[in-house]
Amino acid sequence: MRVPESPPARAGVVLLGALTGGVVAALASTVLSYPYPLAIGIAAAVPVMDVGIYPENVPDEAGVAALVGVGAAVGGALAGCAVGWAWLSVSLPYPTVFAVATAYLAAEVGGYAARSRLT
Repeated sequence: MRVPESPPARAGVVLLGALTGGVVAALASTVLSYPYPLAIGIAAAVPVMDVGIYPENVPDEAGVAALVGVGAAVGGALAGCAVGWAWLSVSLPYPTVFAVATAYLAAEVGGYAARSRLT
């Protein structure tokens, strides 16, 4: 997959990832309460932002790159929502912080795991 080489283009991809995460979180907030929308938004933003931050990690084949990104986003969203639900179910403080942190870590680790399996 062709990834940006110049620093301004890479910064643009990172901003596009942040915008993607914000849009996804806004859409999720119309049907879900906290901490789920932010966790889903972070999980959606991480794969897109990683293209700009770590372009050397993007698979060469566009189809594989899309599978890795979608898999990382879905895995991160599911993990973040599961942790948010667990935190809320036992009334622990700061569910949003732990849901977002889990979504971020799960998306990062899931992306690396998917990339290593698919390439």
